[in-house]
Amino acid sequence: ASAVPIDWANPKIVLPKSVYDISFSDDLSGEWRGSGLRFTNKEVVFPLTGPGSAKTTCMFPGGLGMQSSLEYAVAGGKGHPANEVNFFDDRARSMIISLYKTPESGATALESVGVTPFRDANAAIAPGPRTTYPSAEALLSSVKGWKGTQLTRVPDDWGVTKPDLFEGQAPVPVSLDPSRYTSQAVCRAFVDNMIFAGPETITLGKPFEMVYGCKMSDTEFKEVVISYAADGELTSWKHSVYKA
Repeated sequence: ASAVPIDWANPKIVLPKSVYDISFSDDLSGEWRGSGLRFTNKEVVFPLTGPGSAKTTCMFPGGLGMQSSLEYAVAGGKGHPANEVNFFDDRARSMIISLYKTPESGATALESVGVTPFRDANAAIAPGPRTTYPSAEALLSSVKGWKGTQLTRVPDDWGVTKPDLFEGQAPVPVSLDPSRYTSQAVCRAFVDNMIFAGPETITLGKPFEMVYGCKMSDTEFKEVVISYAADGELTSWKHSVYKA
């Protein structure tokens, strides 16, 4: 079990006024300005230099972007390896972040899962509400057996911005299997129909994966599977889009 059990019924931190604004000076340059953030009470400003230009950024066509730790469970190390996954749907952004803690000794353990349902305050038409579900099992049951396609990226692609990154890669047909989520030690659903499934603790010696999903509408479900090798190094990201 994790060093500090997570109280899933009562969020540890609530940020009701988390806001960000993005502006561009040209097609590849801009600025991200945010406030109401978890780790600081100050406004934060980051320069933007094009899609996928940062080494820790991974993007897929069709509205999915993420930042990932390249390795977990570094022996004798300290840190907070994490994955941030963003599911985009027009002017809506559903963000989920899993944060693990690596102690000086012992296993890396899940420390928190944070979620934010962003909406564009400047949108001419606000996105409609999404159907809600009482549990992860109910959410997964509603999409069981849906068919879709999958694309894959590997670590060698980090930082590549060329638009033809996926040219020549035929999408792989896939069927949504809830057991990929429920077989994990942790499987939880959240606001905006986001869901996270992954290990509660990580020890070196066997491969592991984390699964992130979001039911975007009554007819579409997006998913990303982030896989790690037995030594804790990231091996692939697989992005699937399922349709009813």
